[in-house]
Formats: sequence, C-alpha cells, structure tokens
Amino acid sequence: MIETALLGIVDGKISLVKNVLTSTIKKQDWDTIIELNGQHIYPAFVAPNSTLGLTEIDAVRATRDYADVGEYNPHVRTQIAFNSESRVIETVRTNGVLISQATPRGGSISGTSSIMSLSAWNWEEATILNNDGIHVNWPESNQGGGHWTESEPKIRNDNYVSQKQKIEVFFEMASAYSKGKKDFDRDIRLDAMNECFLSEKRVYFHANELQQILDIIEFSKKYNLKKPVIV
Repeated sequence: MIETALLGIVDGKISLVKNVLTSTIKKQDWDTIIELNGQHIYPAFVAPNSTLGLTEIDAVRATRDYADVGEYNPHVRTQIAFNSESRVIETVRTNGVLISQATPRGGSISGTSSIMSLSAWNWEEATILNNDGIHVNWPESNQGGGHWTESEPKIRNDNYVSQKQKIEVFFEMASAYSKGKKDFDRDIRLDAMNECFLSEKRVYFHANELQQILDIIEFSKKYNLKKPVIV
C-alpha cells in the first residue's frame, strides 16, 4: 500500500502510480486534478462466474437469459444476451464491481461466457473480451447431503460414469469435427468448440468434489485441452 500515492488515469485505465513524496507531475498535462487526501483508492472489483446482466428477477422467467434449452449449447453466447441497462448492475457498480464474467447456466455444456464492463450503453460497448471460454457442468460424483444446517451423508451417484461418458462422446465428436475438412453440413455447436482444441479458448469445468477434479484433469489431458479452468 502506498500511503501518499499519485494516481493517473487515462481512458478509464490506471496509467500512473507513484509516491507523491518522491515524484511530481506537470499539472498542465492532465485534464482534471482531484485531491483525495485521507481516502482509499483501489482497482475495480471483477465478478467471475456471474449472471449479472443476464437476469433481473429470478422469480420471473422472462428476465432470465442465462440458460437455454438442451444439454449441449457451446454456441450460446452470453455476450449478445447481456443487458447493460439492468437495474441490478446499478446497485453492484456503486460498490466497486465494474467488470463481470457473464456466465451461462444449465445443461452439461451451458454455453460461452464473455468479460463485460458494467458501465456501458449496450452489449457491444460493454464487451471487454468476447467468448472467453466454454462452460462445462461436470456430473456430481456424489449426491444428497441436504442443507448445510441439516447435513446428511452423501451417496454415490450411480449414473456418474454414464453422465461423464456422454460429455466424452460430445468432446469426441467436437474433436473429430475440428480436425475435419468441413466439406459437410456445418454444425454450429461443434463449430463453437473448435477454439478449445486449438488452445485459443478456455474450458471452464464446474466441479466441487475431489473425484470430479481428478477426472477433469485426466479428461483435459486426454483431449489435449491447454486452458482448462476448474470453477
């Protein structure tokens, strides 16, 4: 922490950080000088894995744009569903959250997230990084457990292996498709997976348990995924 800091901002980005006791600036080089003696300054907070801008009222289906129909939707992009005029965004922005990873929900493969600014007029202007990664909801190896206040022993998910195999089948199809010559009918779902195998797009795996994480590591090695992220 710099207690006597000199901070410069250009085009909304921090461009200068110095100690005012050892450094000086030419005031004529800056449009505005603000004295903030006794105040704390910190960079914007980032909300990862968030539905900010994708939902307004959870109880109202028409305001929930974070999920689509079907199990495998890598082609569904949150970027164009992002609502920069959301009233929820106004509340979190005043608390220092200025950037969000707009993340889809539901299904085995929810879709593609994007990094969005919470201070913009529309989704085009809000986009910081479009299509930053595919989101995979890894099957639960154990089920049950109840609410944390009334926890019960979890039981083994008997369908875990078959559920995992279904994801593997889809990745097999996507891997083969990415290596093909594309002289066949286009599949927009498999098209969306191409960059994952070219190490140009992250694959976010949503998991909580040790067995899931170990299987995801082996899965990533099997399909040569260079940018896996466990969420």
